[in-house]
Amino acid sequence: MLAAWPDGVVLTVPTPRLAGVLAKVVAAGPPCFVNKPAAATRAQLAELEAVAAPAAERILSASVLRFSPAFAARADELRDLAARGEVHAVRATVRHDVGLWTIGYNR
Repeated sequence: MLAAWPDGVVLTVPTPRLAGVLAKVVAAGPPCFVNKPAAATRAQLAELEAVAAPAAERILSASVLRFSPAFAARADELRDLAARGEVHAVRATVRHDVGLWTIGYNR
C-alpha cells in the first residue's frame, strides 16, 4: 500500500508489531496516525521511540475512532486551505485519564 504514495497512513496493527511496521511508513515518508496504545511495555516503547524520533513531526497518536469524525467533517475545508498554502499541518493535543488501564483492565 505504501507504494501507492498515500497522503497519510492510519496504523492500527497489534502493539507488538507497531515499531516494525511504523519503520516502513517512516521510510516511505507519509504522515502517520498511530492508533493507541502504541506501546504496552518499556521495551516496546524504547523500540517505538527509536523508530519515531527521526520523523516525530509526521507521527501522531490518539484514538482514531474518537477523534477522526471532527477532522473528517472538515476534510474538504482543510484540503482547500492546504491547496492555497494556508494550512501546512493540523495538530490535536488530547489529555485524558488512563487510570482504568493501571488497575488491571487490559494492562
